[in-house]
Amino acid sequence: MTDGASIWGWANDPATRQASLQSDPITWEQHLAWLAAKLANPQTRYYLALDQDQPIGEIRFDLDGQKAVVSLTLAPAQRGQGRAATLINLGVERLMAETATEEVYAFVKPDNIASAKAFLKAGFQECEAVILREQPVRRFVLERNTNLDSAGNR
Repeated sequence: MTDGASIWGWANDPATRQASLQSDPITWEQHLAWLAAKLANPQTRYYLALDQDQPIGEIRFDLDGQKAVVSLTLAPAQRGQGRAATLINLGVERLMAETATEEVYAFVKPDNIASAKAFLKAGFQECEAVILREQPVRRFVLERNTNLDSAGNR
């Protein structure tokens, strides 16, 4: 929660809102309630990325049995440097080491080319497009048995 203001700022960055499946701005009160609920939820794994003790991004996994859906945000100043794929790789490795997750899914809006490239670079495979929240999205999957060993390492 101590990094809530940074995360809220990243979430409300115009590029983040445009890439999000829900593009309306987020109020501070909405953000605090959402963050507290996510941090308290045993079906959520939430990791903050640091560079020399400074927060630069976050990655979240919402678990459903042996499947998980990934979501991430980089601080605006960190974008365009290849850090998204690194954050995805590190997050997935930690998730696989801590849980019995077998598949991780990512859902990306069709015009979000940077995110699609990051997931592909991180070893995800593109599947058929689906409709999510009444809009078409590209779907990516990473399976434990094809990309990671049993400890979650690449």
